[in-house]
Amino acid sequence: MAVAALGEGFRAATRTARREVANLARRRFHAPRAGIDRRRGNAVLFAIVSYDKPDALERRLAARPKHLVWLDAAGPSLRYVGPLLDEGGKQRGSIVVTEQPDLEAARAFAKADPFWEADVFGSQTVHEFREVFRDGARVA
Repeated sequence: MAVAALGEGFRAATRTARREVANLARRRFHAPRAGIDRRRGNAVLFAIVSYDKPDALERRLAARPKHLVWLDAAGPSLRYVGPLLDEGGKQRGSIVVTEQPDLEAARAFAKADPFWEADVFGSQTVHEFREVFRDGARVA
């Protein structure tokens, strides 16, 4: 079922979900950022690569509003975010590059993605990431 066809009930549920996820994200993910200070150079980047289950597109579309609210709330810690696409242009996963204090915090952040609750992801990896180029310029 297309998201647009779901109507006002879906929009109301989305508003409620956005409030709930924003509250959760504020409680869980803004406190750890206190340990990150870019001026001192101790920000640690992590790449989170998640692959969807083969039959997950409808669940992904239904959970996307909660996912976007979760990302909005985590905004200050996000460096790059976007879907992985297959050869036909359909979403098949996600990449998130985020600043977190350590690997444990990055894994907790990754597991809090609403796509997990919606049974969208089949697998996920979290790795420390070192940025070498940004906007065409070498930074490391």
